[in-house]
Order: sequence, then C-alpha cells, then structure tokens
Amino acid sequence: MEINKPYYLLKGLNRVSLLITILILFGNNLGFAQVSFSGRPSFTEEVFPVDIPIITLPGVDEIGLQNLIEKREPYLKTLPVALDIPVAFNFENSGQWSETEQGIEVWRIGFYSPGARSIAVTFSSFEIPPEARLFLCSPDGGKWIGAFTNRSGGRNGNLSTSDIPGDTIIIEYKIQGGLVDKGTLEIGMISHGLNLPIMESSSKDSLAQPSGFCNVDINCSFGDDWQIEKRSVCRILVHKYDTLITGDTIRWSEICSGVLVNNTRNDRRPLVLTANHCIRNAYEAEFAVFYFGYESPWCDGPDGTNKNSLFGSALLATSDRIDFSIIELDQSPPLSYNTYFAGWNRSSATPSNTVCIHHPKGDVKKISIDNDPPLILSYSGFDENAFWLIQKWEVGTTEPGSSGSPLFDPNHYVTGLLSGGSATCINPVTDYFYRLSEAWDNYPDSINQLKYWLDPNGLGQISIPGNDPVRVLQNSINIYPNPNSGDFSLELKDLNKQIYIRMYDLSGKLVFASKKHYYERTVYLTMSWLRAGVYILQVNDGSSILTRKIVITNE
Repeated sequence: MEINKPYYLLKGLNRVSLLITILILFGNNLGFAQVSFSGRPSFTEEVFPVDIPIITLPGVDEIGLQNLIEKREPYLKTLPVALDIPVAFNFENSGQWSETEQGIEVWRIGFYSPGARSIAVTFSSFEIPPEARLFLCSPDGGKWIGAFTNRSGGRNGNLSTSDIPGDTIIIEYKIQGGLVDKGTLEIGMISHGLNLPIMESSSKDSLAQPSGFCNVDINCSFGDDWQIEKRSVCRILVHKYDTLITGDTIRWSEICSGVLVNNTRNDRRPLVLTANHCIRNAYEAEFAVFYFGYESPWCDGPDGTNKNSLFGSALLATSDRIDFSIIELDQSPPLSYNTYFAGWNRSSATPSNTVCIHHPKGDVKKISIDNDPPLILSYSGFDENAFWLIQKWEVGTTEPGSSGSPLFDPNHYVTGLLSGGSATCINPVTDYFYRLSEAWDNYPDSINQLKYWLDPNGLGQISIPGNDPVRVLQNSINIYPNPNSGDFSLELKDLNKQIYIRMYDLSGKLVFASKKHYYERTVYLTMSWLRAGVYILQVNDGSSILTRKIVITNE
C-alpha cells in the first residue's frame, strides 16, 4: 500500500429481565444502531465474492505504540485500542463495481491489516444519496454493521464506524442502477485494533479488555440503587493524533467514559461531559463514537451489546487547566437507547460518600463505591484544589478507559469526573475527579466554562435533577388488572398524541401491534386468544417508551 506521507510506528438477570432489557435497548429493531438503518450486505445471503480487491496494510509495532502513549500520559486513565492508518481510497482509484440481477450497482473493497484484533473505518467524505446503503462486513459475512445511509453521517459530511472483529474487513456500497449521482465516499483512515495484552478475544467486544478482578458489574446488587443513573453513562471511542519531536505524526484511537447530562432548560439537549485529556479539540469531538447501554444484562453475566452507538459531536467548551470538556452529540440518542440525562451538583460542599459508574478497560459498565467523603486537593499540574480525591475505593476501582466517568453524590447528582490516579484492584487508592464547582465559571469565556452550557437560562441553580424520558411516559400510563386471563385496560393520562402498542412473547416474537389516538383515554386489549404465560408490552408515544411485563393466566 502506498501512503502519501510517512507516519510513525508502522513497519514491513433471568429470562424476563433480559428480554425487557433487549426491548428497551433496541425497540423494534434488534439489529441496528442509530447510525445505521435497515438492510443487509449482499454476501450474507450468497457465496463470498472472491474477486473483491483486498488492500494489504503495513504491519504495526503495537508494543512501541502503546509504550509511547503511556509515556506521554502516565497517570491519566485512557485506554489505547487502535492505531489509525491514514489512507485515501474512493470510487475513482480503487475497489470494484458490479451489478446484480435486480439492477443494483455494488462497489466493494477490502482491507487486510496483519495481526489486527479488529478493523474500523473512517470516511473523511460521506455524502451519499438517500437511496444508497453502506455496509462493513467480515470476509465470511458472519459479522456486519449497517446499513449506513445519508442520515448516518456527522454534521461535517463524514463518518467513523464501529469495528468488525478480525484482521480483514469488506466495505460494500449499494445503490440503484442508473443514477447519475452515485455520491461521494472517501475512505480516509483504517483503524488497526491492538492485541495488547493477549486476551480471550471471544469473551468481549473488540474494543474491550477484561477489567480487573475487583470491578463490579452495574447490574450486581451494588448497582441496584443506580439503575436510572447508569443509563446516562457512555463509552467513548476517540480518534487522536499528535506531532512528535521528530516531526512525525502519530495517530491512534483510545477509550474513555462520559456522561449525558441535563441542563436548566430541561430540554434534553444531548450534552456529554468527559475529560479534556479524552477530547481536547474539535477533531477529536468530530470523529468520536459514543456507545450507550454497553453492560452485562445481569451480575457477572455475558458480554453486553455494543449496537447502541452514535457518531460525531461538537466541542462546546474545554479547559486543560481543569481537565474538563463538554460536547454536544450530532444526533440525539433515540428513544430505544433508553438513555437518561443525569442531574448535577456544582456545590463546593464535600459529599458524604460517592459512586463512580464507568467503563474500565473499555469493559461493560461497572460501579465503584467510596463510603467516605473525598478530599479537596490539587492534581498533576492542573489548577490548585480543583479536584476531589478518592482516598480508597471500598468497592471496585478505576482503570484505563475510566477517564471522563462521572462521580455521583448521595443525591445521585454528578459532582465530578475522573481525570486519573493510581488506583488499581491490588491497591484501590488515590483517584482524582475534577470538581464541577471549579469547571463552572472559574474562567470567564464560554469556551472555558460549564455555566454557559448547563445553565443557559441563567437561573443560578446549584443543582438540578436528571431528565428521564422513560419515566415521563411511565407516569402517564396505568395497566390493569395484571395478571388476568387476557383482558387488559390501559389508562392513558396526560397524553396528547397517538401511541403505538406492541406485545412480544419471551422469544422476542411480535404477537400484537396497534396504533391508538390521544382521544382514546382508555384502551382495552383483549388477549385471551394468547396462551397463558408472560409477555412484554411496549408503549411508544414517539418521544418516550414504556416496557412492562404482563401475565396472562389460565382463568
């Protein structure tokens, strides 16, 4: 492969609970993320086309890359996961066009990166017609993501994708034949997933490593009181670059954590807080990928789903003196992601105890607990006394990948976010979280403070509660009697719009669907024709969703 410019380090729960979780996370589409839509690549249904041109990328010095990054940021808790390799491929200079019997034109190209744990793709230009569909696949078609459409890209006409496990990836672009405008697709970067350290590749998604033995799944008993707030926490994949003293440019990807937060307008503006050392500039915000709901479905359970991803954001404000960043997502999280906009507390008063929810080593969501008040101290050259110091975790710890994760106070409000520290499972002491009170308005410019963005109405509130789209609908509907032999009543309160009602059996099969209008204040559902058992009822009003278990009896 030819590279235009040399770059550095290249060389020659129970079953019912689980189903409820799945339905909340995915709504009616169990296979696709918000950045992707319906459809499937051609060769998941046919023999692999052996004539796809495959580009072989240079080998990667993975150990050298990781050592270099760790030397530059020794105590900050980010997790390097990939080397980003600049490329320049498009319809004109690479790939192969073909046409199906149905008149669909298909462009395909493949990439092979020796030793890669996974491969992801960044499209520096992603401007395609509404009819076009883009997919990323493994060579056997067994794993794929997409379809990506003209609604999938970021605000600047680009797209970074999730990764496909393995060292080879196929890109497939499909468009109706005969169209003059086939769109613009420029592949600008291939991300080579790192294999450090050696791990059981089948146990986690390809961006995650197994976290330390002491870390506790959010769905264990320690997380019982945090099931609402956990929905605000996200895993962030950040693409980075830096110029070395040699003049070479190093590009890599790393994992951080972040939290979706409310503001005083209570308008669900998609604002995310994280650390400055996670997202430092407009480039890193623009190409970031955000994963919501990545958690094991039960305590010490299997790996979670990573399908709930969103691409792209804009950097609103940041400070390398306090280590904070606030960004706005390019897309609002869809209702099916079941997100929560966390409340916050900017008081300088010391909380009596704290909780951190995070993605250590990029792993499924974990909870760490400190039963003691934190101290106010300085940290690592940042502003004086700008940090909460966690002296010792009683439950869990933090690890690389936890940077940017929220610290909650006893009222379940965000009061700080993780910068770094030396805590490990062996010695869970000394972690530093920047204080919201210090990031609030210590600096007068709106691009260096939180106040302008989190208090747009200028109310001066010290704290605000969270915003829960799901809870709004839950308080507006009453389902009764439950259980019964099949005749249910849905009492609709304060809803002024149409709603969609769906019912699923425990296998996930849709057994009933109906649309009702706002003037039907009570909806009667006759389900006596269904066999006795447990079913999942889903009510969606277009902006909120309620998922409820109902039981049909024999009598």
